[in-house]
Parts: sequence; structure tokens; C-alpha cells
Amino acid sequence: MIRRSDLQPLDAPRFWHALWWCAWIAVLVASLIPMPRVDLDVAHGDKWLHVAAHATLAGYAWMLFRAGASRVVALGALVAFGVTIEALQAWLPWRSADAWDIGANLLGTLTGCVLAGTVLGGALRRVDGYLFATRGAIE
Repeated sequence: MIRRSDLQPLDAPRFWHALWWCAWIAVLVASLIPMPRVDLDVAHGDKWLHVAAHATLAGYAWMLFRAGASRVVALGALVAFGVTIEALQAWLPWRSADAWDIGANLLGTLTGCVLAGTVLGGALRRVDGYLFATRGAIE
């Protein structure tokens, strides 16, 4: 169970936590539903989509959770999620599992953590302050 003390001091921490879970669900659904084959004009384009999705989830987790055990657990869960998605895809006839996708998921998680350690890491607080500070907090 996530306690409010596990989250960064935001004006609407539960809103941002719920939105993070919605992002997880979106990645899960997009990873498991039948999708038309799309050829991207970028080398290894599908791998870059994996990197982007997991970097977004990891960067968001870094900004959402306080440093410490809750952040480590969230990021560990994201690593397990990336591996589990590929395992599930192996069982679906309309999807294909790929070890390179697992690598791209892990690279995305690492990239999200690194980027969140830069000036980009304050983005969630800035957006939270802009959206909720003047209107009152959402519990």
C-alpha cells in the first residue's frame, strides 16, 4: 500500500499517483492487444517505442516517489513489468516476444531515471503547482 509519505510533497499526490497507474495500464494494453504491423522509418523504431514508454514510466516514478525504499520498489516493479510483458507476449499468437524488447525496456527505465536526475526532474512539481496550487489541493 502506498502511503502519502511515500510520495513527493505535491498539491495533488493522489491524482498524480492515479495517473501513473493509468500510464502503466496504457503500456500494458498497448503491449498485449493485437496491433497492425507498422514499419517506422527509423532503424529499430519499435525498440525506440519501448525505450520511450519505459523512460516515461520510470521518469514519472522518480518524480512521484520520494528517494528511498518506495522509489526503489517502484522502479524494481517497472523492471519486472518490462520482463513480464515480453513473457506474456510469448503466449499470444498475435504478438511476438523478443529479448531485444526486454533490453529496450530496461534501457528505457535507466534513461528515465537519468533524465529525472536532471533539470527535467522538477517537471511534475512545476505542473502540479501550476494546475493545483491556485485552486487548492486534491487529496
